[in-house]
Amino acid sequence: MLAAALSPYHFLIYLATFVVLYGLLGWPGQGWRGEWPRRSLFATLGILALVAFTLRSPGDAVPGDPGRAFEHYIQGTIAARQALAIRLVRGGMPADEMLQAAIRHYERAVQEAPTSEVFRRELAVLYLARHDLPAARRVAAEATSLLRQRQSPRAEQAAQLWSLALDETPPTPAHTGEVERRVRELDWGLFGDLLVAESYRRAGRAAEAEDLRTELTRRASRYMGRAVLALLFLLLIVGLGAVFTVVALVLARHRLLPREERPWQDAAPILWEGFLLYAFLWTAPAWLQWWDPLARLLAERTPAIIIGVNAASDLIALLAVGYLWWRLRRRGLGLDEVGLRARPLGVNLAWGLAALPIVWVNLIWVSQLTRWVGERWFPQFPQPYHPVESLVVGAGDPWLRLGLFLIAGVGAPVLEEIFFRGALYGAMRRRLNAPTAAVLSAAFFAGLHPQLPLGFIPIFALGLALTFLYEWRRSLVPGIVFHALNNGLILLGLTTLLPP
Repeated sequence: MLAAALSPYHFLIYLATFVVLYGLLGWPGQGWRGEWPRRSLFATLGILALVAFTLRSPGDAVPGDPGRAFEHYIQGTIAARQALAIRLVRGGMPADEMLQAAIRHYERAVQEAPTSEVFRRELAVLYLARHDLPAARRVAAEATSLLRQRQSPRAEQAAQLWSLALDETPPTPAHTGEVERRVRELDWGLFGDLLVAESYRRAGRAAEAEDLRTELTRRASRYMGRAVLALLFLLLIVGLGAVFTVVALVLARHRLLPREERPWQDAAPILWEGFLLYAFLWTAPAWLQWWDPLARLLAERTPAIIIGVNAASDLIALLAVGYLWWRLRRRGLGLDEVGLRARPLGVNLAWGLAALPIVWVNLIWVSQLTRWVGERWFPQFPQPYHPVESLVVGAGDPWLRLGLFLIAGVGAPVLEEIFFRGALYGAMRRRLNAPTAAVLSAAFFAGLHPQLPLGFIPIFALGLALTFLYEWRRSLVPGIVFHALNNGLILLGLTTLLPP
């Protein structure tokens, strides 16, 4: 059972990397001589973390090409709202051209993500808005079938709603009231309200249909306004990035960039232990799938459960921070050895803020290069895709969105900077020169992200940028600030495009 769950390809790569790192940081005479019990314990924890990580990967995999699917979904949902925002006043229907564009994008999204119920649900409503009742019935049946396969408690509610709204006989006024009530219970948002409006139209309740369409037009117009502001903000960041890049190159040429110079204390074994403990604790929840009661719960993979598991992983991983503090204190050192030092706070904050536009403008061309390489040479590999994107789609509750923001915008930046830059890179830096340590730690950082294989290059570049910030300032504050802003703004952009 274990062998079937493991991904041999991933596990062998991680194991080889672990052996190399273990050899680099645990040579005899480098601080671990005579400490074989502890050395064996942390080697075991590292191997268990690798096994747990590869156990998580197959369950997180999504059939098809979720990266391309999500791109088409974003374009489709924007086109659908644009169609509502510019609907023809005389006919009262969404503008035909934009509606057709939205449907084409949704069809591609469904094709690339065959297991997405959300994509099919919204596509069925768009078909109904196009007066294509047979296509709407077909896609709605597929969406209901997916819910039933997952044993979702909402499957029968959705089936009854579709039956009322898509019956070949136009709904009666009583039926339209029932459609509206069920849409509110299922909380289908704007597309649910569009389904209600179409039910009014089919029932001959023209006044109610027109009132609801007018409200939908207002909501879609506000959405398009927010989307335009988000685009302008992105262009501003990119423009600042281009300017800041030139300024940084000029300052570097004249040696005017302030660098924090501090000696590296011989604490590599302690930092390596801390990283291994963090990796073990963060992946520990993966072992819960072997306990049958929790296995059934985790099998549902609802956004609430996934967010809860990740939050629990972050909380458990905080124990590794305590271990680092305890071990460093015994050596007469403190957590400033991993970069948990703010002074000078103003300068470090400025570095973190300035790094955001600089890194973004350079990641744009790196990401485009990755896309070109993938489409030109590796079309069999899916485009880079992060599971957070699907969580944003599925997490309709604002509280779930807040939990996702805390995990990705607070927990991940703090913990990843402490352990990937402060502990892992810090341990390597005490044994190797800066370029070699930076490349190795950035490669390990990229390899543990879910965007493999094509996403390795941009995540590797991001890891190098974060490592540079830490190496130059010897503080985690710039990296945490940049990392938090990066993740937070990405989530804010996704929330703007995909409101709860």
